[in-house]
Amino acid sequence: MVKTGHKKFVKKEKARVKLKKSYKTILPKGLNVTNTEFKVKRIVIREQLKERGENELLSAHRKLNVKELMSRLKHNNSAVKQDGLSGLFEIVTLNATSLIKSHFSSIVDSVSSLMLDISGNTRKAVVKLLSAMFSQVTEEELSPLFEIIVRYLACAMSHMDSGVREDSLLIIDILLEQCPLLTAKHRSLLPHFLDMISSQTRSHEQARQLTVDLDSRTTTTVFRIKVLTRLRSMLQAIVHSSKTKPGQSNVNREVTVSSDTRHVPLYSSQQHAQPFVYDKKVTSNQTLADVQSYTQMLMPLLMDTFIEVVADRKQAGSDIVVEAVALLQCVVDVILNVIHILRQCDTGGVAWFKQTYGRSLRDHLFTGRFPYTVGSWGSLPNKNAKQRRKDCEAALKLLNTSLDLQCTGQNLSLCLLAFQLGIDSPVNLDYVLTSIKCCRSLNPTILACLDAIVSKSDLSQCITVTETLLSLARDPGLTFVVFPYLYNIVIRVDVKKLAKKTRVEDWLDTLPTYLCQKTPIPGSVINSIMTLAARRIPALQNSIDSHIEHILDALPELEIKECERNSEPELSYKRSLARLIYWVQEWDEELSEEICLALRKQHFGPLTPYVEDLWLLRNETFEKSQGG
Repeated sequence: MVKTGHKKFVKKEKARVKLKKSYKTILPKGLNVTNTEFKVKRIVIREQLKERGENELLSAHRKLNVKELMSRLKHNNSAVKQDGLSGLFEIVTLNATSLIKSHFSSIVDSVSSLMLDISGNTRKAVVKLLSAMFSQVTEEELSPLFEIIVRYLACAMSHMDSGVREDSLLIIDILLEQCPLLTAKHRSLLPHFLDMISSQTRSHEQARQLTVDLDSRTTTTVFRIKVLTRLRSMLQAIVHSSKTKPGQSNVNREVTVSSDTRHVPLYSSQQHAQPFVYDKKVTSNQTLADVQSYTQMLMPLLMDTFIEVVADRKQAGSDIVVEAVALLQCVVDVILNVIHILRQCDTGGVAWFKQTYGRSLRDHLFTGRFPYTVGSWGSLPNKNAKQRRKDCEAALKLLNTSLDLQCTGQNLSLCLLAFQLGIDSPVNLDYVLTSIKCCRSLNPTILACLDAIVSKSDLSQCITVTETLLSLARDPGLTFVVFPYLYNIVIRVDVKKLAKKTRVEDWLDTLPTYLCQKTPIPGSVINSIMTLAARRIPALQNSIDSHIEHILDALPELEIKECERNSEPELSYKRSLARLIYWVQEWDEELSEEICLALRKQHFGPLTPYVEDLWLLRNETFEKSQGG
């Protein structure tokens, strides 16, 4: 018999698994109420309620101490690291230096390793913190920890990540700005500058070739300019440290003498700066060879870098782009510093450099190119407008000056290089003379060029320069501008030989008249005149004798530039001028009586006691000469 649909449905329902219904009541009968009781267990977080000391250093935002903030620097999360660096920055900037010094070593040790952090924001926070810390301590206090910083910095300069390498340059800026002498002693950093822009070839240890970093945030040219700018600053710090003079022996000192004291030193002096050695394993007698070795690696890279940027000579001539201007300045400055270091190491160092690289420099930097001008605001070909503008702005920022379309500063630096290496060319001398005529202020590079000309002992060039300067000195607006240049020549050249071909004696005769005028006079001019007076040059001595009365009359009212009235610097210059009394040769009783009368009337004001001592001393000398 066929089953109907209803029977099939009933059979299917019986086969399904059914949940059993519970007939048990939830609560016993009569207790059908809600139980609101609950149990609580006390949870205690360690050191959450720890009391802070009254003098404990805490961050302004989260109120964390130095130890807690440094523990965050070891966290894997970059945001936590940045929070710790931010807290340390608050503590360093908001508290007194004396309170921070106790934590200084531990902070430097913890922060230095973050120079290698993969996060760019973390590295920027490290730069910010180190800059704030180094500005509050001396180089002596930083010296024990400096080796740690240098080691991590060397790793950052040779890191695989281009961002870490670029940010390492910011650390170098901080070190050179805050502690230049200490940085100059750690010359092991110098080879790493070359590693940032080049790599060693397999054929020779000293042979290097330029590298291109495709992952860098900046173009190759701009990055090389950045590296060479820091190398230039590093070499300048080395040159400056080598010029450091011994400590003054006339500094007042308090000496405690006890029963154990056997002697008291009359004077003390500091040690001179260490010679140039970028490898600490090199002995002192190998210093020149070490500099030559580094120079042999550096010079080909400088020439190749400049050749890549400058256009073909036949097409562009002396016109160069903005990036080439900045690169040219870096290259020339680096070479000048290397020459200076070679000169300090050995007298034959400059001759070796001239023989090795003189012709190469002349062919690549001077022949067919000098003087340089800016021919285009744009950058190299095959670049879009946005990248061109970005590169130009970066190059101008690295130049640290406004753009000069005539490249005056770069051309003068090239002239200085030519004079020091003996690259003879009348174009160089003509350019310096033209620059003197156009310049309305003292230019240190021009002054260095004149030093180089005088050092060559070429009297003909000295005569040419002197005649040009004497003609410019007649212009009242250029009197004090030209004065340092003429003084630099007169002080180093035989005046008798120079006077036969020029009218330098007429210029010397006019110098005392500057001291009688009512117009303000620079203090440097006063010091220079006193130096020349001590040399007893006849032309100047005769003029001093004839103008001494007018000089003393104008002395109280004499105005000195950049000095406040009756300030100590002004009185110091005036006391120096008063010493001309002692240098007067034609001393007689009439002049002595006039000075005595002025002293009685208190004509010299605060200078009266000093002038009186000079007057008594000069009278005593005069009486002895008369008695003899």
